Amino acid sequence: MITSYNKTIHPDLINQLKTECIRISDFVLNELSTLNKGKYNTFWLDKDTEPTTFIEYLVKNIGLRDHSNRFPNNFAGFEWWIQNKKIKEDIVFHYDKDEALCSEKGLYVYPLNATITYLTDIGGPTAIFKDTDNTNGILSFPEVNKHIIFQGNLFHGVIGSLAKSVPTQNETRLTLLINYWHQKPLEPNCIYFPHEIYSLLPISDNLKQKQELIHYESSQIIKMNYRESQNIIIYRMSTPIQIIFDKKLEKKTYSFSFNRDNSSNSIRENQLINNQKYNKTLQIYDRILKKNKTFINLKNKGDLLIKMREYEKAWNIFIETKQISTTKKEYNEIIDIMIGLEKYISPDNLKKYYIDNLKYYNNINNQQQYKENLEKLYKLK
Repeated sequence: MITSYNKTIHPDLINQLKTECIRISDFVLNELSTLNKGKYNTFWLDKDTEPTTFIEYLVKNIGLRDHSNRFPNNFAGFEWWIQNKKIKEDIVFHYDKDEALCSEKGLYVYPLNATITYLTDIGGPTAIFKDTDNTNGILSFPEVNKHIIFQGNLFHGVIGSLAKSVPTQNETRLTLLINYWHQKPLEPNCIYFPHEIYSLLPISDNLKQKQELIHYESSQIIKMNYRESQNIIIYRMSTPIQIIFDKKLEKKTYSFSFNRDNSSNSIRENQLINNQKYNKTLQIYDRILKKNKTFINLKNKGDLLIKMREYEKAWNIFIETKQISTTKKEYNEIIDIMIGLEKYISPDNLKKYYIDNLKYYNNINNQQQYKENLEKLYKLK
């Protein structure tokens, strides 16, 4: 499910909200500590909390409108944060998840639904994929007051190179993100807003009265017409993914669906040219690894092999890299890369990998990982 709406916020409140969001973004970047893997804090609002600030009132108000029939029985609350990006800046493709739980235990737990509310109409579009092959989905260009809601387990990101608008001085791609959860994501990533150290704009009766006048309007999602196609490469971690869009895109919301088998040969031709350069770099890495086989040197070689589309070779390198990782951060980083690579690996190679994992997780009595690898092994049979 992916739905798009207009008129999310009363027009008289947009500029106030933009100012408040920029303040909050600056506070997070300048006053709060950067977290594991370069992440920043998100904020939590319990479903039964009565908001006293402008931003938290709007978070709950939007949530109530997105659940007009009522919240699900297992609904716990709202995770919210701000993104303030330059016009051509990408947002790497990812899954929204409990970030702390993923960093600490390697577990992926997703929100019930995720949302994006655009506060400016500049910057790259959001691509949201409905399928695991990354061939079907929605491409949403920023439009002031547009609101997108989608399932919380969908792969998505921002393609800065497709930005259409030229910003006025100091204007940025500004969005308010709200995820709806069945449980509060763990700290230190998701926290209650620290009102004791930073004051937010309070809510007033006048602001409430204006927002209560608003009624959602469904915005049109146009089927993409592939009159003339363009190839774009995005990445999941270090794994390249080819996607195909129409060349003539306007600032609208599109549904897209394509078949990679019908794409032009330009990607493959460029790959052959690049591989000639990569082979020289690969020889350098091999010489370095003979003298100094470290985590970072092995990872660099694996990343290069992915760029060369030598996925099986990269897979074997990352198995070795995982074995010599010394920290949980290093281990989780390699696991994320290997999850992205799995669809390119032969069943025999995957089977051997899962069997080796079963032996390892059984020895250290990690039942959760043992179960996950056992399920993957059964799917191969």
